[in-house]
Amino acid sequence: MKSVFRILFQTRSTLEYLDNQTSLELNIKSIFLLLFYGQIIYFKNFSLDDEIVRPLLHMLFVICFVLFIATIFSLILHKINGWLRGTATYSDVFAILSHATVPITISLVVLFFVKYLLFPQLYFNSRVFFYIGLALGFKILIQGFLKYNDSKFFKMILNISPLLLFYGVILGIDIYIYFTNYGMV
Repeated sequence: MKSVFRILFQTRSTLEYLDNQTSLELNIKSIFLLLFYGQIIYFKNFSLDDEIVRPLLHMLFVICFVLFIATIFSLILHKINGWLRGTATYSDVFAILSHATVPITISLVVLFFVKYLLFPQLYFNSRVFFYIGLALGFKILIQGFLKYNDSKFFKMILNISPLLLFYGVILGIDIYIYFTNYGMV
């Protein structure tokens, strides 16, 4: 699991390290990272007011949903990569996508500790942490797909376009909700 934190600072060498692993090792690491990401997403929205059984079922649902979405996006990105004559296997795409969640996961953990444990009375815009993690995640995606698309920038943009569209829609909705809640629209 040394690739988890190395991916943030030494992305290219970590991608080379991941490229030398078998498909089984990549899939196991990827599933573990996505399980952890699903747990963090669940605990970010956790409420102590619920009963004991329901939170466990909700957590399992969130984890399964995260794994399902990651599998679907990996299949889509793998097919696009094949159409663009890229060299990535499904396991490579799944590993790139799961390792791109590492900065987002870290940003959500930092957000949890800062907002709920250290400074619960202090108001600050928590979206900043998430968007920093998202930007670092896209850095990992870009470098990963550049590696498997023969360093062609246009091919890489086409390859990750479904993710760019997905996060663009989420960002647009988030900005719209932010401005409508604070009376700026």
